[in-house]
Amino acid sequence: MSRAPDPLPPNRFSRITAVGPAAVAIVRIVGPGAAALAARHLRSHSGRSIELPGIGGVRRAALLDDHGAPIDDILITRDASGIRLHLHGSPLLIEQVAQLLAAAGFAECPAPAAELWGTRDAIEADLLAALPDVRTTTGARWLLRNAERLRELLHDLIARPAAPDAGERIGRMGTDGGALLRWVTHPRRIALVGVPNAGKSTLINALCDAAVSIVSDRPGTTRDYVEIGVEFDGVPLVLVDTAGLRDSSDALEVQGMEHTRRVMAGCTVVMIVVDAARGDSAIASIRALLNGPDDLLLVVAANKCDLPEAAEHAARWAAARPLGPQAPVIPVSARAATGLAALLSAALARGGWSGLPEAPCAVTARDADHLAALRSAESPASIGAAATAWLGPRLPPPPPSGR
Repeated sequence: MSRAPDPLPPNRFSRITAVGPAAVAIVRIVGPGAAALAARHLRSHSGRSIELPGIGGVRRAALLDDHGAPIDDILITRDASGIRLHLHGSPLLIEQVAQLLAAAGFAECPAPAAELWGTRDAIEADLLAALPDVRTTTGARWLLRNAERLRELLHDLIARPAAPDAGERIGRMGTDGGALLRWVTHPRRIALVGVPNAGKSTLINALCDAAVSIVSDRPGTTRDYVEIGVEFDGVPLVLVDTAGLRDSSDALEVQGMEHTRRVMAGCTVVMIVVDAARGDSAIASIRALLNGPDDLLLVVAANKCDLPEAAEHAARWAAARPLGPQAPVIPVSARAATGLAALLSAALARGGWSGLPEAPCAVTARDADHLAALRSAESPASIGAAATAWLGPRLPPPPPSGR
């Protein structure tokens, strides 16, 4: 069973705008101590105590420090369960306010998403909690679509628990939503590895559609690694251009190659870039230099396939898979920007990616518990009860803050 979340402190505050300099910053205060805090630290500009606004209302006030000196000229608003201080956005000012609140007994912690926005049910509350961590637009759309499809299915099971296809529809629900969510929230790292002049830097520039790595015919140009974030098929990726692997007596270059091998060990997939125009000697060179861990997930980019002889070698390797039966060979041309989508698709597949599903699936630990209960339901009444429990009620707000 999933572990219940830790209880929130009764008096707490949250910074609900982005960190850093800005025109405005918002700090949200929740708890029974809010009224006393307001009475001590908020005044009208004529020096009188102020009445906190109702939900949807706005008040202007002076925010005072512990000695009665003004800190800022602010606006105050209120939602169903908290008071929001709309401050000027200086980071020093926000830190001063955070220290004032901490000294008054308010603990800083993230605001639950269900408190910031009204939620129809527990499904939507879980969605709002997960959505800020999603790194790609495609991933966010999938998460929104999954929540809506899940809600529609649960409402239908509640309305028609004895429907002939109820068991089939429950059986089609996915159990791997948590793993899928990690794919769209945690970038996968892909290392581009090869001998010098295989075209790694040109390839990473083509994959990123930007000049992020220096391109030169001189061997050893890349001695440190270069990272760049991209998105493909809804998955956030970090591509790592590494120092070329070759026999060298240059101490700095040797150090760079040692670092390349450490990077390889820490990546989800290693993309081996070979100059296909060199033929089988290119495969032999990289095979001799690949002395990393045996469990590396490899995909081979047979580069320079804009040249006829390179394309011929790449086609033969694609069938033979010379670096192992699990290491697909993808013909590409970094210069002509061809084969790039197929290459990234192969790399993701080697890492275990099979795409985002259309059927609704359990995403959170709470979802997984409720799906197990739904699948074990043996009667229409128990199916309806399990679906109702999963959908959950609209989450009630905590006790109001202040007056």
